[in-house]
Amino acid sequence: MNNTALGAENKKEQTINFISEAHEKFYYEKLKEVRYQDVYHKALCYCLGISDDTRRNVESIYDFKTGCVKTECLHEGWQTSGSMKVVRMAFNLYCNGTQSVDDYTKTEEQTNITELMLNDFIEKVVIHEAEGGRTKDRTQQVDIYFNFIGNFVLPLSEDEVEALQSEEARRAEEIAERKRKSSKKSTQKRNQKRAEIKAKAEAGDPEAMAEYKVILEKGRQNNRKRAEKMRELRMSDPEYRAKMEEKERLALEREKKRQERATKKKKIALAELKEQAEKGNQEAVRELEERRAIARERSRKSAEKRKQRSENDPEYAKYLEERNAEYNRRHTARRKEQMEALRARAEAGDQEAQSQLAERKQYQVRATVKSYRKMRDDALSGDPIAKVRYEKTLAMRREAYHAKKSEQTA
Repeated sequence: MNNTALGAENKKEQTINFISEAHEKFYYEKLKEVRYQDVYHKALCYCLGISDDTRRNVESIYDFKTGCVKTECLHEGWQTSGSMKVVRMAFNLYCNGTQSVDDYTKTEEQTNITELMLNDFIEKVVIHEAEGGRTKDRTQQVDIYFNFIGNFVLPLSEDEVEALQSEEARRAEEIAERKRKSSKKSTQKRNQKRAEIKAKAEAGDPEAMAEYKVILEKGRQNNRKRAEKMRELRMSDPEYRAKMEEKERLALEREKKRQERATKKKKIALAELKEQAEKGNQEAVRELEERRAIARERSRKSAEKRKQRSENDPEYAKYLEERNAEYNRRHTARRKEQMEALRARAEAGDQEAQSQLAERKQYQVRATVKSYRKMRDDALSGDPIAKVRYEKTLAMRREAYHAKKSEQTA
């Protein structure tokens, strides 16, 4: 007799179904008498409680003191075909599939599961989908569901668990190594093909040039996708996101200061250029006119774009109208404040303020005359908008003239 279940342990809880109250009572009573509360002893007690014959003759089947099975019970007179199946099933589960009968040589006297026993004790076999593809790492899980107890999974010892974990780690490392080698080989092959296409393109082959252009564009797209993916992964980290926001804020501040310095520098240079032009420097006059022409062209294009967008986008047109109105209001208010301050200084006797005020008045007179002449010339050339404005201006001037004359006569 052999004891193959000593030291076995099982910490897994399972729901147990019994075929009768006698079966349940036998199971729990005998479970208290066995030496260990593991899955092997539970399976033994459960199976031996299925049949009335095995329950009555349990002492002839198993020695509760030594933990050994009594294989000679298979030849005793109380055995029936059904009880023998139950006993062999119990022995097989208790012994973890290992033959426990060394004294018998006939096949029918062994405790291995026979085809007939499989049909009687196994409810179903579930075969899962294979994993790993057509490689040597292909695995496939098979679950065996027994009658009454369901899916029975044998526990692994600590050594078996360590060996299994070590094997899984080794296989994972092998798979990773194969992937690295395959990726390296593919990269080398791709780079070699790309170098050949590049050489042909540089030699003037039109087909190679077109293909190389496609390769470059695809590479740029992949780089953009990779950069965007990395950015999304990084931005999911709150600490990194805060750091990037602070970095962007500092960059915006630096850019704003740079633009302010550049604007100030341009204004100083333009003021010096105007001063040189007013002194009669022809080079300065020419450069100033070129700059003004460039600025006018840029303004014209920008206005044309705004006009086209306003025609197609009512919301943008409304936004422009409000923005221009606000700009005009602030600009007018600022100029009014400057003029009032300048007048106050001039009335207080400030010579520089009086000179600036006189210059501004002269500038306004020149600007008014220039604007009037341009409006008149545009109206005479056939511009309908300028013609309407010119007629309104003439009417206002005539009305003002007659009003003033009437006052003088009165």
